[in-house]
Amino acid sequence: MARKALEQFAEELVDLSNRAAQAFMIARDWRLRKTHFLLEELAEVTKGLAFRSEIVALTGLADLAYAVTRTAVAFDLPLTDGFEAVHAANMTVATEGNGSVGRVVDTKDVLMRYRASQQEAKARAAEGTGL
Repeated sequence: MARKALEQFAEELVDLSNRAAQAFMIARDWRLRKTHFLLEELAEVTKGLAFRSEIVALTGLADLAYAVTRTAVAFDLPLTDGFEAVHAANMTVATEGNGSVGRVVDTKDVLMRYRASQQEAKARAAEGTGL
């Protein structure tokens, strides 16, 4: 039963990925292109899980990690800092043992600190002070 459900999910992810790729061809919006890549790799992971293939699952996870990283770079997002904030929040849930599901992590502060540090670096560069 689980295998069949996972196969169906993978097919739906492939369909969504293809729709994102088609939408990109029309709109030329890079958010659609990145969404296409993310969904495509998630579909590969799901297929690997469906067929209990460690090789396919691992390849899909590595490709997904690559797509996530490329997306963060493309949109200038501080992925490492965001990951650390989410990880810290998840570890709090795990140690509290309260069984909360779907906890929302506010990464707004992470993004604001990142943007502020970028502005400071640009200001220093403009002043010629460097590091």
